[in-house]
Amino acid sequence: MATFTLIAHWMACIWYAIGNAERPKLKSKVGWLDILVNDTHQLIQSTKIQVNLQ
Repeated sequence: MATFTLIAHWMACIWYAIGNAERPKLKSKVGWLDILVNDTHQLIQSTKIQVNLQ
């Protein structure tokens, strides 16, 4: 059961990352992430993560 939960969580994280990555490219905000935000009346916090691989 723990393995299923872990894999389901990873899949949800990947699904969220894909939706979050496609948002800036959309001309009209009709993606699934925007619909979720409108339905739940929440704000999207845009964060930029910079990785320094030195």
